[in-house]
Amino acid sequence: MPRRFVMADAAVVGMKRARSVVQTEIVLTPQEDAVCKTLSEANEFAGSQTVIRVVGGWVRDKVLGMESDDIDIALDDVSGADFAEYVLAYLKDKGVETSKLAVIERNPEQSKHLETATMKVEGVSVDFVGLRAEEYASGSRIPEVRLGTAEEDALRRDLTINALFYRVDTGAIEDLTGRGLDGACSYSSSLAVTVAAWLPAAGCCWLLLPLPREAAV
Repeated sequence: MPRRFVMADAAVVGMKRARSVVQTEIVLTPQEDAVCKTLSEANEFAGSQTVIRVVGGWVRDKVLGMESDDIDIALDDVSGADFAEYVLAYLKDKGVETSKLAVIERNPEQSKHLETATMKVEGVSVDFVGLRAEEYASGSRIPEVRLGTAEEDALRRDLTINALFYRVDTGAIEDLTGRGLDGACSYSSSLAVTVAAWLPAAGCCWLLLPLPREAAV
């Protein structure tokens, strides 16, 4: 019976740690703040009212209290390539040296359903793509993809934690599925507690807790 108590205690510790780790506000590094400022100013320079969101792994990592340099931008009313051109025009107008813009064309056969653009902004590699919606024809496993709303894009994602968005204009975390932050707690909990191996002779188990990034060497 002692082993059951060990597992229960480990699970409780993991859940408490998970909820304490998950962030409800995102704190930007100076470089991330500079990227967001440049994107907002480029949007205004172009006379555009596009809503700029950071999506995917960067939001997930920041919510879990980790740093990330994988910045994916999703746009509500324009293609990734068009918005990247806004950014290039704005930087050139400011006299800032710009990086090469790479555009990956739409290619459904290679799972590239929407055109994607990549360039460096403030020294950070940034991907630009439109928000997307997926519709499946009867009997088909291959989706028809089109530009979609933020809600449609969030609902199509495989994990609720990956459906969290960060609004560049307001600095707010968007949980449009209503389950993203709970998903972050569950994800963090699974990392926080791992029953690695039973030691039958000792009647206990290993308990592995994730180290803070500074301590993980």
